[in-house]
Amino acid sequence: MSWSRETAHLYPDVVRKFLNKVQINPETNCWEWSGDTFSASRNQGTWTVGRFAVQKNNLRYAFAAHRFMWATENGYPSDDLEVRRDCNNPICVNIHHLSIGTRDDTIDAMIERGTTQTGNLHAKKYSHEDIVADHKGGLSYSQLMKKYNIKSKGAVSYIINKSLASEEEV
Repeated sequence: MSWSRETAHLYPDVVRKFLNKVQINPETNCWEWSGDTFSASRNQGTWTVGRFAVQKNNLRYAFAAHRFMWATENGYPSDDLEVRRDCNNPICVNIHHLSIGTRDDTIDAMIERGTTQTGNLHAKKYSHEDIVADHKGGLSYSQLMKKYNIKSKGAVSYIINKSLASEEEV
């Protein structure tokens, strides 16, 4: 077997190096990446991704950590497929928290769980009705963020706009 990007996950020493950078979070059962990270972005969103770099036979490859973990169990995914974390933890590499699919599949999963492409996790956690009522009552986005402990104006905007769009459909 020759060393390449598509075969790196087949080498036990490389997998050992990878697993040395994984710590299990007992509360969430996420296997959290403790190695290097980088900022990835798509459309309007930016998020942190684990970065796993390895060198062998004078060749160096860098992987998104969750994609490398997927490869250890399922083979190297083609570049047109996305490996997503169903737990929404951007540094999780637990194979049982990972799914694969097209970009459309990922968007469908985000819509289903109430998040957006920019990672607005708070959109699912709070009563949309209360937030919209408070906004209609005069609270600003900043005031809503403080009241509901939401860290992103984008999450507040998503909740309000989604709710207002639903009202218009009725």
